[in-house]
Amino acid sequence: MGWPFAHLYEHPYTVAMVATHREFCGEPWLFWSRFTRPESRSLLELQRDMDRYLAEPVEAIFKRQVQFSGLPTFARRLLWWWNLNVSGQKRAKRLGTAFLTTLAGSGAEIQHPPAFLTANFTYGPLDERGFSRVTIAYDHRLMDGRLVAHCLAEMEAALNGPVLAELQEFALPTAATRIVSAA
Repeated sequence: MGWPFAHLYEHPYTVAMVATHREFCGEPWLFWSRFTRPESRSLLELQRDMDRYLAEPVEAIFKRQVQFSGLPTFARRLLWWWNLNVSGQKRAKRLGTAFLTTLAGSGAEIQHPPAFLTANFTYGPLDERGFSRVTIAYDHRLMDGRLVAHCLAEMEAALNGPVLAELQEFALPTAATRIVSAA
């Protein structure tokens, strides 16, 4: 935080912001979908929230962001500065503690994701082996590359462990499974 003097603020929990593309007033817009404590929520809960951000009327689900976009440039810049520098708690609530953006669904990869928060995540499309490159852009003044490498290793372990197990619970039964269970 930069005001009233430079200091660090550590928020007690994760607030992830996900870049969300929506059509609004006949134009493509980029909004931020908020996920509080995503690490403690099920995939179904997260998907339900993402579906809301993608389906509910923009004026309702992104009301503050639409209002903010209508302000004059000097007012938007002042509010951005305020949100980034004055209150750590408000910054986390309004801007998040981490940011996720990806073009993987379009078959593209963002090599250098925008980094105005402490950590910004992106991932690319799956390759022929089912692997995807995950990138974390981070503020080196606040965290070391070794910590980021550790976080990536933990993320891989979570994706190959509890996340995979949760996804397997949703898997459709195969023909062989249906035959065995019908017998």
